[in-house]
Amino acid sequence: RHLGGRTTIGETLRDVFIQNRVLRAVSLRANKLGDSDVTELANGLCENFSLHVLDLSYNELGPRAGESVGMMLSTNGDLRELNLEWNQLRNDGTMKVLDGLKGNNTLKRISLAWNGLSDKGGIAVGEVLQTNTSLEEVDVSHNRISVAGAKRIAEGIAENAAIRRLVLAHNPLADEGCTAILQAIGTNQSLVFVDLMSAESGHNAATEIVETYEKRQGKVEIHIPRSMFVSKKPG
Repeated sequence: RHLGGRTTIGETLRDVFIQNRVLRAVSLRANKLGDSDVTELANGLCENFSLHVLDLSYNELGPRAGESVGMMLSTNGDLRELNLEWNQLRNDGTMKVLDGLKGNNTLKRISLAWNGLSDKGGIAVGEVLQTNTSLEEVDVSHNRISVAGAKRIAEGIAENAAIRRLVLAHNPLADEGCTAILQAIGTNQSLVFVDLMSAESGHNAATEIVETYEKRQGKVEIHIPRSMFVSKKPG
């Protein structure tokens, strides 16, 4: 898309980020930005040392945009918050974003909600959580992460001393996945909020949450699915 003449929206944003040293927060929410726009924008952010908050939610970003964002994150040392929710990154694009975080020690909050992630994406999230030392808040709600992804995320948070808020609501984690997450919360000392709402679970998770609260001495808030304490009717 062009802004008159031959300049595209992406090129304009790139130039703004390269030249501007005043902006601290920018919202580009719901602007129909696509992969090419974000590729240019990311190039500009590679040379920007002032922006702390960027909202790219509710756009049309696909896997190629994820690769550009990941490249930017691997070089940008100033961004603190990144909102990518409600896009079309899928597993491949998300994995590229997360690859960029492996060498990033400044980003504190990221949302990847509503991006069509499955267990493959969930496993990548877990791998990053196992090594990243700066992320404090991760939102991967409203995806399709199930047991395998939940178990890998659990392994990641069990070894992470920075994460404070984890949102996994509206994923089909099942009883086994919820139990794994709850066990990890019991050993993690930094988490203060975990959202597992609408993640179908059962008896094992219900038992585990009691033990988790005892281990953490009530110092963590956990939002749990109603199904955790509702017995299923036979037949």
